[in-house]
Amino acid sequence: MKSLVNFGRNEDMFWKNFGYSYAGILYLGFLNWLKDKLIESNISEVFFLARDGWIMKKTFDIMFPNSSSNVHTHYLYSSRRMFNIASLEILTNDDINFFLSGSTILTVKEYLNRIGVTFDKARDVVKAFGLSGDEFVDSELKKEQIKEIFFDLEESILENAKLERENLIKYLKLNYVFDFNNIALVDIGWFGSMQYSLNKILRSYNSNTQLKGLYLGTFMSETTRDLNMEAFLFNKQKPIEYFELVYKCVEVFELLFSSSEPSVLSVEVDNTNILMKFDINDNNIDKIVVLNDIHSNALNFIKDNRLLYSGSNANIANYYKDRIYDTFHRLLFEPTFEEVVKIGNINHAEGFGQGTKLRSIVTMKPIEEYYNDLTNVVNDYKNSYWRTGFTKYLYYEQKNSKK
Repeated sequence: MKSLVNFGRNEDMFWKNFGYSYAGILYLGFLNWLKDKLIESNISEVFFLARDGWIMKKTFDIMFPNSSSNVHTHYLYSSRRMFNIASLEILTNDDINFFLSGSTILTVKEYLNRIGVTFDKARDVVKAFGLSGDEFVDSELKKEQIKEIFFDLEESILENAKLERENLIKYLKLNYVFDFNNIALVDIGWFGSMQYSLNKILRSYNSNTQLKGLYLGTFMSETTRDLNMEAFLFNKQKPIEYFELVYKCVEVFELLFSSSEPSVLSVEVDNTNILMKFDINDNNIDKIVVLNDIHSNALNFIKDNRLLYSGSNANIANYYKDRIYDTFHRLLFEPTFEEVVKIGNINHAEGFGQGTKLRSIVTMKPIEEYYNDLTNVVNDYKNSYWRTGFTKYLYYEQKNSKK
């Protein structure tokens, strides 16, 4: 395999190098594994889920054209918010906990928007709990109040869910999801909530379509426990060393599969037109140049190397996994100052649905602010997704300040 290319150290070259060195080997290993799993499972129809699936599908189609792989690829607009709302037929504590999940503090109005209820419809119920629409849900008491508000609004929530489900079914039928007995769903993975919700929707319409999830990695959860799924790096957190590697900074891996399109909230039907309703607040426009550099140079890596290690056996799959582990372990545990600053300054969208908030992967201030107030150290460490990146930033800045 060709060595990792160093395009240079200047501002314009970092992300080209990053795409070639990190995204390239990840795409190559994952998509070779995916091809073998599709053959092994005798599945010819594969649906790449938005948004992570956009670059996956593009790369897979380049590596394995339909005529040579006998696999037909599809791109399906999807999101956790889109599928989870549409799957609601009753409202449970688990459903509400999901819609309240995330580390970002939201307002009452933002939580209502996330679950598909306008504040005007909920105003009287919210007022009865002594809350306002712009009030932040910043305590356990307020979270319990929001849960009660959701249960009081169950009829409105389920009415909206039914409408969204009917519109989504029209979109799924238009994109052939109901036409096949067995299909594969492909995206980055983690909790498998989209597969879980889509399976509920298909069963509610008496569909015989069977879903198999094929992912980069999956975490253990109630949703993944009984799903038909496999994963390239780790499945349901095993093997543990690959899970711990990715968990060190999930956001770096998500960056490599990001696309510039906004997240989709729901399907809307206008007469005979089926339209996507996008979340204008959740997009990657601010890093479109970065993503283009990552994607294009990852493809360059694949063009340079895919013929050298192509095949269908466990030794080759393990070679990719070992190389990926070594490459990312060095990056995530022993990054250079340049890697910390460039990657750390990338904004990551936390949450889902309306109410998504942007936060940098590493929270960094001038070193003087940490000397002057140690609470800044604690707060910024906690607010950083990549905490090793934050501690390395402090180490490098302190070292540089002594020169």
